[in-house]
Amino acid sequence: MKRLLFALLALTPLWTSAATGKVLVVLSGVDYVRTREGGRHSTGYFLSEFTTPAQILARAGFELEIATPQGRLPVFDKISDAPNWFKSPEEHAKARTFLGSVRSLRAPRNLNLLRDTDLAAYDGLLIPGGHAAMEDLPGSSALGRILKNFHETAKPTAAICHGPAALLAAQRTYVGYRMTVFSNAEEKEEEDAGHLSGHMRYYVADALRRQGAKIENGPNWKSHIVRDRELITGQNPQSDQDLAEAFLEALLEKVWSQQHAKVVDASPRSVDWKQGYTTIYVGARKPNVNETEFERRLERHIALVKQTFGGPLRGYKILRTRDLEIAYQNWESPEALEHTIRTRGGAVLNDAKGFMEDVLFKPAASQL
Repeated sequence: MKRLLFALLALTPLWTSAATGKVLVVLSGVDYVRTREGGRHSTGYFLSEFTTPAQILARAGFELEIATPQGRLPVFDKISDAPNWFKSPEEHAKARTFLGSVRSLRAPRNLNLLRDTDLAAYDGLLIPGGHAAMEDLPGSSALGRILKNFHETAKPTAAICHGPAALLAAQRTYVGYRMTVFSNAEEKEEEDAGHLSGHMRYYVADALRRQGAKIENGPNWKSHIVRDRELITGQNPQSDQDLAEAFLEALLEKVWSQQHAKVVDASPRSVDWKQGYTTIYVGARKPNVNETEFERRLERHIALVKQTFGGPLRGYKILRTRDLEIAYQNWESPEALEHTIRTRGGAVLNDAKGFMEDVLFKPAASQL
C-alpha cells in the first residue's frame, strides 16, 4: 500500500513524558571477519542497517544506547558508506550527519557489564548487520543472556542481514521461530564476485537452521522481513526501511499496552476493532514548532479532521506525547481509506504538514 501522509489527532490534550522509550542497539566491536582460507576480510557494521532504523526510532522519540562486546568502539564497513545503499545521495548525507549525533557510538556500553536490572530500562533491542556481526556476536555469552531476557519478557527484538547471527548466542532460544537472514545465495554471490577476500567460514542461515530456526528468504537483494512473536528480522540492506517500520510498530504496541490508561478513544461510534482495516500513524512535532504551538495547532486540526473524516472513519484511538501522536485508525476497507484520502484529504494533509513530520503510516500488524 502506498504511504499516505495524514494526521488524525486527539480530541483532548494528553501529555506523557517527552521520551517514548529506550532501545538497546548491539553492534559488533570488531572490524573484520575471518575467512575459510584463514585470512581476514575488513568489514564492520553496515551503515544503512544502523542509520535507517536508528533515525526512524529517534524521530519517534526513542533514546538509543549502543553496546558492543567488551565496550569496543564500533566501526562501519567502508563498502556501506556509499549513496547506492540509500534512497538518494541526500539520504546518505543525512545518515552521515546523524551518525555524528549519536553520542553513545563514541562511548558504547560493555555487553558484559549489563545486568538484568539494567535491561529492565530498555523497551526493545536492535541488531544491525554487517559481516563483523558473524565474528564476535555469536560467541558472546553476555549477549546470549540479554537475548534470553528480551525473549522471556516479550520485548521487540529486531535483527537485519547478518545481524541474526547474534541469535546464535542465545543457544536455541528461538527454536521454531520463523525468521529471515542474508541468504546463502546472496552470500555466494558476494563470494563469487570477489567482494569478500575469500569465503565465509559458515553461512548464517545454515547455522540458524541447525539451532531450530525456520528460515524464510525472499528474492536476492529485495526487501523481505519476517515477524514472529517478538522477533522481527530483515534479509538484506534493502530491507532496512521495512524492518525499521515493523520494529517501530512493535515498540509502539508495547508502549500502548504499558500506557493504556492514557489512551484516548475518539472513535465516532462503537466499533469492533477485529473487523475492518486498521492502520497505525505516528506524527512528530516539527523542530521549529514549540510545545505550546504544537498543542494549539492540534486543537485547530481536530475540527478539520472531524469534519473531513467523521463518516468513513470507523474507529480512532490515540496516545499522544509532547512531541508525538500515535494513532490507530479503523476503516471499512483499504479501498475506503484510499478513496477518502483521494477525495477529501487535501486540506487535512496540508494542515498536518504545517506542524508535524510523518514518521510512520502503515497497515497495523495487529488489531486493538
